[in-house]
Amino acid sequence: MTQQEIERIENVAKHFQFEGCLMHIEPWGNGHINDTYLLTFAIGKMGSIQVILQRINQNVFPKPEEVMENMMNVTSHLHKKILENGGNPYRETVNVIPALDNKPYYKETEHDYWRATMFISDATCYDVAESVEDFYQSAVAFGKFQSLLADFPAEELHETIKNFHNTKSRFMNFKKAVEEDVAGRAKEVEKEIQFVLDHEEDACYFVDLIEKQEVPIRVTHNDTKLNNIMIDNKTHKGICVIDLDTIMPGFSVTDFGDSIRFGASTAAEDEKDLNKVHFDYSNDLPYCLYSMSQEITLANYVEVYNDKLILYNTEQPYEFTLNQQRIVRTPGFNIYLNHVDDLSFSHDSTYVYINIQRGNENAKFKIGVYKRPIPRNNQSSECDDLFDNSEFNELN
Repeated sequence: MTQQEIERIENVAKHFQFEGCLMHIEPWGNGHINDTYLLTFAIGKMGSIQVILQRINQNVFPKPEEVMENMMNVTSHLHKKILENGGNPYRETVNVIPALDNKPYYKETEHDYWRATMFISDATCYDVAESVEDFYQSAVAFGKFQSLLADFPAEELHETIKNFHNTKSRFMNFKKAVEEDVAGRAKEVEKEIQFVLDHEEDACYFVDLIEKQEVPIRVTHNDTKLNNIMIDNKTHKGICVIDLDTIMPGFSVTDFGDSIRFGASTAAEDEKDLNKVHFDYSNDLPYCLYSMSQEITLANYVEVYNDKLILYNTEQPYEFTLNQQRIVRTPGFNIYLNHVDDLSFSHDSTYVYINIQRGNENAKFKIGVYKRPIPRNNQSSECDDLFDNSEFNELN
């Protein structure tokens, strides 16, 4: 850091409600958007304390006030929820340190907004998953994040980046860019362009569901990468979701998809050697089978058909089917497995089975205990009828 940069940070720090004497400043993290610094303050005989100071990038976030309003509302909600669950809100969510005027930011100039947050010690952010467990912990942390915010009124949040995960809008922009071909390179990638165009229906699917109000609007993070999770150095558990600039109204499947995009990639996001970039889904089948077995365990009873599996609990029943080469659970359209060519279900008197075909591989797996419904008023259930179903008998 230059002396001019240090003096600027020292001046900005004077406008926040910090305690103690500023002793050390250093650039922090590997983020590409905001300018981030770690500040260390001496607090007399109590030792030292560290805080994060960030300059919000207005080229990306043109309305910093709305970014901070979102952050304050969401973290206040999380703070209460974490306390209710017996957790530590000073370690399990972001805590904003106010400026001297009690605003959640300091406006240095018209184009320079700063914010400060408490530093979470004894925890680490990983840029690359070193193990499957790392990726699992990020999934747990983001899942908990969405769960705690399930009752937050998402429609009250600002859209900090317009149409950020609106795949329908992005697809229209893609087609426009291909049509205009400003750089004259479309002929060089005709195969790739056609691949994208062939998947227009997929790109618009979830946005259409939102427009038809068939899936709920949720609070979404929109940048669900492993390095936005603080992992405890001792327990190696994901404890806190950070980088809340892109919190907006959305649908949960985009957060899931973004996490897979990052976690299943074999290279860094900014890797220039495309030969290193692949999509690794070698571990997706075990996770699918495990997740479905957990769902069956929690169900009160199940109905098994050749082309679908229906699970019943105390709430709305839901089913697993094959949809455009994906095993999905509806309502909600949760994707459990991709690249599936054929799917069927069966059962015997004890277990439920799934048969999955992917390419040249065709395998049958036991996924749970078969739970027959108890007939009521001596009436046979739909599930009982399966034992006389010729289609089922042929499968077995």
